[in-house]
Amino acid sequence: KQSITKSNFVSIYAQAHLQALTPDNICAAFQKMGAWPFNPDVVTKEMMAPSFETSSVGRLPLPQPSPVCTISAAIHQYQMECMTTTATPAHPGLDNPFHASANAVMVMPTPTTQHPPPAVSTGWHLAAEEAA
Repeated sequence: KQSITKSNFVSIYAQAHLQALTPDNICAAFQKMGAWPFNPDVVTKEMMAPSFETSSVGRLPLPQPSPVCTISAAIHQYQMECMTTTATPAHPGLDNPFHASANAVMVMPTPTTQHPPPAVSTGWHLAAEEAA
């Protein structure tokens, strides 16, 4: 019996691979798991039951550390205030920590008309037109 080292691993594995992965062994494995010929009765309900040894219980979303919760709440509050405020404040930026400076200007978005995108010609389409 030979010990396995880094230098002889590939040659030992190659021998084991050739001995184990024969066509008969591969066909037997497919038959045992019900893949070929197809047999859904091979896998029982007990086999599909969850493993209590490896299962875990989790809850999403994951609780966030305190600074993340604080900033998230502040951003949410700011967004809600922006949605309910229609007028420009007298001193933009002074009452809001998210503005870069006291000279910041609150710009309300201008509604735009949506136009369909222009037609795009593909190479094969141009070649077909030239051939016609």
